[in-house]
Amino acid sequence: MVILSTNDSQVRGGRISHALARLAHGEAVPVPKSGPVTVKPLGTTGRDAVIRAWFDAFNAKDMETMRKFRAAHQTPRPGMSDADRERRLTEMRGDLGQLTPEGIVEEADGAVTVRAKSPNGPTGMFKFVFGAEGRVEGIEVELSN
Repeated sequence: MVILSTNDSQVRGGRISHALARLAHGEAVPVPKSGPVTVKPLGTTGRDAVIRAWFDAFNAKDMETMRKFRAAHQTPRPGMSDADRERRLTEMRGDLGQLTPEGIVEEADGAVTVRAKSPNGPTGMFKFVFGAEGRVEGIEVELSN
């Protein structure tokens, strides 16, 4: 288990902790690329279509759109009630506003990371983790200014 704590919004905690865990298990860890991030446009089929649907559901004015997205595209996860999920979504919508996906920055190990802009300032990296059946198993979010 790796626990990483930071109070610097510029630090990519998730990426650092995953790399440390891989090193602890003796796995090779590629050196991160420096310089500007290459962004590949989102397509309209397969995983790209699912990611687009998530952003559409996030930006919708109602909760029903996200409920329909979860039913169609997400693996059910116990542990959090629907009321808690909707409360957290409402908070994120309030903090971020309408998200505009800029494109894919990384595809690896059943996951697709998309950069998205917020009109409220932060840029986000949204890592969509897909299961074998093509459903979303989780979404990791990292925000930076």
